Amino acid sequence: MTVRCIRCGTPVTGLAQLCDDCAAQQRRPWESPQPQEREPSGSETGAQPPAQQAAGPAPGLAVCRRCGTTLVPDRRVCWSCGERLPTMGAEYADHAGFWIRFLAFIVDSFILFLVGLPFALFIHGLLAIIAVRTLVCAAYTIGFFLARGATPGKMAMDLQIVMVDGGPVTGGKAALRYLGYFANGVPFGLGWLLVGTTQDKRGLHDHMAGTMVLRKA
Repeated sequence: MTVRCIRCGTPVTGLAQLCDDCAAQQRRPWESPQPQEREPSGSETGAQPPAQQAAGPAPGLAVCRRCGTTLVPDRRVCWSCGERLPTMGAEYADHAGFWIRFLAFIVDSFILFLVGLPFALFIHGLLAIIAVRTLVCAAYTIGFFLARGATPGKMAMDLQIVMVDGGPVTGGKAALRYLGYFANGVPFGLGWLLVGTTQDKRGLHDHMAGTMVLRKA
């Protein structure tokens, strides 16, 4: 009868229970390793994850607008604070900044001037002109928000307005976003400054309506 190693099954000679290889690998009791000290975790020492150390996040990585933690790519929720993140599809390159949106505003203002010029010629009375121009601006802005997700000025700059979950702008949100334009100026235009000073470049009107403006790829 062939005697085999009780660990690996290799045939052995004599009364040995282990083959030479397994016997060499078996640790003798007096060779047991000394217990090693456990290194404290980052949460115990207050250290930040590698991406959050003094060097800051790596180029191209987004940062949570709520807690400043470097975000994990393709995740819709911040792993640190649970903040739900704006979703940007592959067809978009980045959030649209202040100056490109300002250029879009100039284009829209010029178009609205041309559209409102006939009303100014045939309607008399300052209050009547203001009322008509307000209605025209509201219809122009909200209508294009719903029909195309962007006004002609934004379309000229390859910009798109979407909800923070990536969906199209709905009727109530489009109207709320337009009303947010007026709230941006109180006080001192701070609502507009958010576009140029925040990570996701959302103005007060964007926060009110739950929208964001993206630049197409």
